[in-house]
Amino acid sequence: MLSRRKKIGIVLLVAIVALIAAIPYLFPLSSFIPKIETTLSERLHQPVSIGSLRLFLMPLPYLEARKITVGKPVLLEVDSLQIHPRVWSLVSSQKRIRSIQLNGVRAKPEVFAATGALIKRDGTKRKADGGSVRVDRISLRKGEIRFDNWALSALGAEMLFDAGKLTEVRATQGEGLRVEARPQTGGVWKLAIGARDWTVPVGLPVTFTRLESEAVVNDGLLKTSKLSGNLYGGTLNGGLALSWKPEWSIEGESMLQGVDVEPLAKLINPNLAVSGRLTARPRYTAKAREAKALREALVVESKFSVEKGTLQNVDLVAAASNPFSKNAGKGGKTEFDQLSGQVEMNADGYEFTDLEIGSGLFKASGDVAISNDHQLDGLIAAEVKGTASLVSIPFDVSGTVGDPTLLPSKGAMAGALTGSALLPGIGTAVGMKAGQIAERMFARKKKKTEPQPAKPAEAAKPSARPGRQ
Repeated sequence: MLSRRKKIGIVLLVAIVALIAAIPYLFPLSSFIPKIETTLSERLHQPVSIGSLRLFLMPLPYLEARKITVGKPVLLEVDSLQIHPRVWSLVSSQKRIRSIQLNGVRAKPEVFAATGALIKRDGTKRKADGGSVRVDRISLRKGEIRFDNWALSALGAEMLFDAGKLTEVRATQGEGLRVEARPQTGGVWKLAIGARDWTVPVGLPVTFTRLESEAVVNDGLLKTSKLSGNLYGGTLNGGLALSWKPEWSIEGESMLQGVDVEPLAKLINPNLAVSGRLTARPRYTAKAREAKALREALVVESKFSVEKGTLQNVDLVAAASNPFSKNAGKGGKTEFDQLSGQVEMNADGYEFTDLEIGSGLFKASGDVAISNDHQLDGLIAAEVKGTASLVSIPFDVSGTVGDPTLLPSKGAMAGALTGSALLPGIGTAVGMKAGQIAERMFARKKKKTEPQPAKPAEAAKPSARPGRQ
């Protein structure tokens, strides 16, 4: 049994602990907010707003600010910010911050330029006054960078300091991507990048089962090396350079081998059904005055080859065997030994040129464009071996990816009708051949859609093009 004195002592202790825990709510620091807002606004050269401010004493003293905004219009939002000091340093001349924790951070790209200028000014000031406050760690959770029409979300970061100097940065994107950065000499940082089951957050949502790379970054350029990965049963190797001085630009090249093309095609369009194993060497380029415009400016060009596959929703063999039937090529599938060509992807869509497709039964060649609204436009010449047809038949390609239409081109139709009238039977094929030759002589120009970046300046480029030896 506890004595009366011990019971009273326990009750008093609980009361004191409860009182200390209640202090932040009984005595909020709202009266200090205007002064802090003014000081930060002058330092950042941007208006700052703080929703609430409280001091917590348990389990260790820390300060918490909520609903912070910077800029007008808003450039930065922070749901909560906690400052955890080292208690013993509160009575010394040099204050030590054990950690600064930010949770729920939403930023626009413009905030990074302002942050860089602030860090530079503060660095100069710290050298002058010796640095009265030192931070050991800054943590960020649930971060997001918001561009005009897309966002980079699920970001996290840990920044570690030693004697006031930043010594390591650990960044994550979702649960799959991890980047570790350490400073080198001459203002260069070395990056180690690793990913498992990670989906690219920008552009096509390609998923990598593994991705590894080393990179270097300075104040104007990030360049990767030893970039390798596994995706959709195949491999990727290559390199990439991203620069932002004097303008934003991307340049890179990679090698894809043995990749299952079917899931990649579905990312382009759910109705684009093609199977087989892909080999390609894509090259990426983009230039823009602002980071938010890079995605629209991105151009990907590549030669490609797909082995042992099937093209769904269209039967080229049936279309070539029955050229005057409107529905002969609709539905069904086309099996091939090899499909090859050149592809260009940009903000306007996809353009496939120099296409060659063939198997033991037939061969075909031509050009096809797919617009952003999934419309098809092109010309395919197909020939079925072992039939009475002695020539390849040119087909106009139209309709949509999910419902393509193949009809003999106007020139071929006119030639076929003329040949049939002059010489029934074989004259149809001869006339079709004549129409095809005429079409080639007076061919319509291929549609060439190229994005028009705003007056590109000379971009900072790496000394050697990534991916080339």
